Amino acid sequence: MITYQSKCYNPNKQYKRYVRCDAAGKFFFCEVENGYDVAQGIAYESEIKPDIVKAAKALIGCFPSYVEWPY
Repeated sequence: MITYQSKCYNPNKQYKRYVRCDAAGKFFFCEVENGYDVAQGIAYESEIKPDIVKAAKALIGCFPSYVEWPY
């Protein structure tokens, strides 16, 4: 679910995408182009591959905590 979307966001384009997990076990993602977020939002564990979930959970409490989340 997208909670922020820039004016230049193109839903037909695939951006670099990253996901992180917070201490409560919630997942958040961002889509990036040229170093800027073009979209941010909430992700659900069920839609993320298990190896990406594991990597994101391993970084809880670390900075930076985002891991690449390929399409």
